Amino acid sequence: MAKLLFPLSQIYGLMAKIDRKLTTAMKLPRPVISVGNITWGGTGKTPVVIKLARKLVKEGLRPVVLTRGYRRKNTSGKCLLASDGKGFREIVEKTGDEPFLISESVPGAAVVVGSDRVSCGRFAMERLSPDVFILDDGFQHWRLKRDLDIVCVSASNPFGNGCLIPAGILREPVSALGRAGLVIITNPDMVSENELREIEKNIEKFRGDTPLRAVSKAAGMRQIVSGDLKQISEFQGGRVAAFSAIGDNSVFRKTLEANGLAVEDHFAFRDHHWFTPEQINTIASRFRCPLVTTAKDAARLSPLVKDMERTAAERFFALEIDIEFTKGESLWEEKIQSVLRPS
Repeated sequence: MAKLLFPLSQIYGLMAKIDRKLTTAMKLPRPVISVGNITWGGTGKTPVVIKLARKLVKEGLRPVVLTRGYRRKNTSGKCLLASDGKGFREIVEKTGDEPFLISESVPGAAVVVGSDRVSCGRFAMERLSPDVFILDDGFQHWRLKRDLDIVCVSASNPFGNGCLIPAGILREPVSALGRAGLVIITNPDMVSENELREIEKNIEKFRGDTPLRAVSKAAGMRQIVSGDLKQISEFQGGRVAAFSAIGDNSVFRKTLEANGLAVEDHFAFRDHHWFTPEQINTIASRFRCPLVTTAKDAARLSPLVKDMERTAAERFFALEIDIEFTKGESLWEEKIQSVLRPS
């Protein structure tokens, strides 16, 4: 199939080059830090956005996250204020799952949703007086100038078959990593050290530095109905049923198993899938063990679960994770500070 689609990949690559050359990049009056990737989803980008936003809030800054809100149900061209950083939020159907999750995870960060990130940045300047912008999924967003590009590469599937979309999963050639300010290899614990070194070598060919490494650590299990966070140790040694709709569903299962959970079954759906009551009721009726999903999926799932019968609803949990650097954290700090406090 890849061979048949290869001509289309060449056309995609050519159109992307033309689009970039013809697009005039605009600059906002505050620093812009982008977090993106070169593949079609599944790189752990959103947890990195959350980690960055938390860091900026902790330093006393007012960050605004600019995000498209992929597969949201409200697709109007207007800029939508998902959160003003003080608790105001729109419902998930309007914002999409990732903006809603960021708003919930970092209450001090404002989140603005819209396809035109330049207009939304100006909208945020007028309404929110930000100190810094975080551009979500912005590595290929040519219309907005960035002060730092952070790119995530998943060790579990770094470059697919090496082909551009649609023959492969690459949005740009691997050589595009050369223009990134930072490259973070996510999920490094899911491959061998030899495989990891090969990935690093492939990246280093286009860069003058070694990529960072960052693992996903389980912070606990949050009951979707009550919001209570339980220790992961309460579930270790027991069985769970898992379901997810993220870019790389296999990573979710591996994360559960790496934290000592026996996965009885795993239902995988397309990224950003909007669950139906029938699907959730079917999963609940098949198992009597805890039912676990991702924090991003929980954003879309919460209204459905809260409408369920109480004893069934209480078995639904979301795995909360934190990103921890195992290599290169000092470079992360250095690069961000160079943007916030340029010499």
